[in-house]
Amino acid sequence: MGRTGKIQNVLRLMRPRHYIKNFLIFVSITFDHNLFNPQVLIQALLGFAAFCLLSSTVYVFNDIQDVEADRQHEVKRG
Repeated sequence: MGRTGKIQNVLRLMRPRHYIKNFLIFVSITFDHNLFNPQVLIQALLGFAAFCLLSSTVYVFNDIQDVEADRQHEVKRG
């Protein structure tokens, strides 16, 4: 497997498509009219990044823990 294939596998494992849920962090600063306040926006962006990394970490640990069960599962093993 080439380098590109490994990167694609890691990205798939991290599930970035689920990051859309983390955009909810911006709802509060939008309604508070602080969306364009640089300090608040930077904090929100850092929070977004932290949530993304944390959720990916949980997905990876869950996949590691469930690897044997997933191998037996009819759909997940494919």
